Amino acid sequence: MPYSTDDRVTWQSSGGTASGVVRRVVTSGEVSPSTTGESYEGTEDRPAYLIELLDDDGEPRGETVVRFGGTLSKKTHNASGLVTAWGTPIKDLSDTGRFGGYLVRFTDENTTDFDGEFFTPDTKFWLGGEEGSTHTLWSHGMDPVLQQRRLTPQKARLVKMDAGVWMEGQMQARDEYEEAVLHLMGEGRLGMSSGTASHLVEKTKTDSGAVRIDQWPLGLDGSVTPRPSEPSTSVALAPTKSLPTLTELMQRTPDRTTEQQFLKSLDAALQPLDERDAAKALLDALSL
Repeated sequence: MPYSTDDRVTWQSSGGTASGVVRRVVTSGEVSPSTTGESYEGTEDRPAYLIELLDDDGEPRGETVVRFGGTLSKKTHNASGLVTAWGTPIKDLSDTGRFGGYLVRFTDENTTDFDGEFFTPDTKFWLGGEEGSTHTLWSHGMDPVLQQRRLTPQKARLVKMDAGVWMEGQMQARDEYEEAVLHLMGEGRLGMSSGTASHLVEKTKTDSGAVRIDQWPLGLDGSVTPRPSEPSTSVALAPTKSLPTLTELMQRTPDRTTEQQFLKSLDAALQPLDERDAAKALLDALSL
């Protein structure tokens, strides 16, 4: 089968199953990988694929190899089988734990994320109409303490609106961790992030070079997560692995002193508008 740029593929190597991302498809001429000094010729009938290797966590390694189509298989899942995208800051809708925010925002090719991607009202969200529901997790279930605990007793409600897909739910303070989530939520320090299965995502590159997300099934995971509260940023692939844990947010404050100092440090950490640097800034500010 033919493969395209940015496809994730696997193949069998001497060390077992290897994986990578197609960076270039050569159908006329030669191409050389970074790992050897050899050159490989690609033709229309037998394209050569320049592939960037991925590490065990599914992250690019910066090294490239060349493979031909007959040796490759399309990789339908990344390391976790999950891809994520930012929504907007969470709104505290009451003093009883009710919250809401846009899990997805609609924009256009002139207002994209850092990877040049955007959602539109025509994106297929698998809502079964204009409404649906989703579980509410902390940081996509990757926190070592909360793990995949559902933060809301009932699934949060999803409603497709003119500006995006709104998510609304009801939290409870069942222990100190959930109390911390509610506190951060009330202070406006948290945002929304949707998670979906990577192999179900469909995208199209527009004439401008921006990438329109055509399909992003919702309902798997609507997460509460620390992020810069920058409403103009509509979508951004989340650096999920680098997000601080809730335990770190709660416990590793400067000198572990007052709540005011904690909030001051957290606020300073979340000032950068570049979401890819926010997690590092947060950890630095909390002296981790």
